[in-house]
Amino acid sequence: MAAVANFVKRDDRYKTEKPYLYHGPEQEGFPHSNLIYEESPLSLTDLRHVLDFKPTMESHGFCFIENKSKELPTLVDESNSQPYAVEMAGVLKKLLNATLVLPVQTRLRSSNKEEQQSKNRAPAGTEAHIDTTMFDAWPRIKMLLTPEEQDLVLSGKYRARIMNFWRPIINPAEAFPLAVLDPTSVDYSNDAVAIDQVAPMGAAETLYLKSNPNHRWYWKSNMTPDEAIAFTQYDTHPPEGRLNQIGHCAFRNPAARPDCPPRRSVEARFTVIEPAPYEKPTTLADPHPPEMLKQPWREFIHLPENPPMWKPSFAREDMQVLEVA
Repeated sequence: MAAVANFVKRDDRYKTEKPYLYHGPEQEGFPHSNLIYEESPLSLTDLRHVLDFKPTMESHGFCFIENKSKELPTLVDESNSQPYAVEMAGVLKKLLNATLVLPVQTRLRSSNKEEQQSKNRAPAGTEAHIDTTMFDAWPRIKMLLTPEEQDLVLSGKYRARIMNFWRPIINPAEAFPLAVLDPTSVDYSNDAVAIDQVAPMGAAETLYLKSNPNHRWYWKSNMTPDEAIAFTQYDTHPPEGRLNQIGHCAFRNPAARPDCPPRRSVEARFTVIEPAPYEKPTTLADPHPPEMLKQPWREFIHLPENPPMWKPSFAREDMQVLEVA
């Protein structure tokens, strides 16, 4: 039995109709999604057993690290996640030698359906995806930046990244572990499709992936709470000028024991700012071009004018300790 994940099916409907996911109450005659998925096997490499290959942030846009968190044992839910997020921002600042690291959001996940309902845990997402698109990135990046910092990023003199930091909680991640996709193995123009993420008060855009046998996926078996993955979701100054957005997903692990504990994990998202390794013009603040595809959800959902796309979980004034003078 192969390890599998869910991918967007290559279907002709998406030549005229944009895929969407609706996160809101049921509405008669309005399906929550028009996505068609297909299960596909992953070409997986377990880095636990490949000691001579160590991907780095600059070479691959992701890395696996060892890190024992002091705050992880106190993490109960997202409402008390700020101490953990601040601690991990410090880890990222040191890892990347960054000027500024700002926690934006945290999310606790579980592969247990009862926990998802009773404790409001997000499911372990088995859809291969990237959290943002080029046009979605700037609203996320600027949320916690001062006008002066925004100008530095828009000038191209400063590099801005959206980063994720993922680790298991309590138990090793045996069931539904996380895998990350080598960006050098992706044909983004053919393998990625923009998805509208729609809520009653706003909409945003993410990328979902189509299966491709050329994709190279990496994971570490039985990751413990003392191990983590840092990976890029957007980068204004990617190495060698290539795209640097890391696809990721949970997958059905055929080696997992039937009675193993459910996967419990936490992911924290950050905005990272530092002097750019090279100068280049930016189009970050450009508006999204007119949508050429039909957006079926617009027949049912009428958003307010200038709706918010993302809301940070943390306030900037609580994060000043992470800045470098």
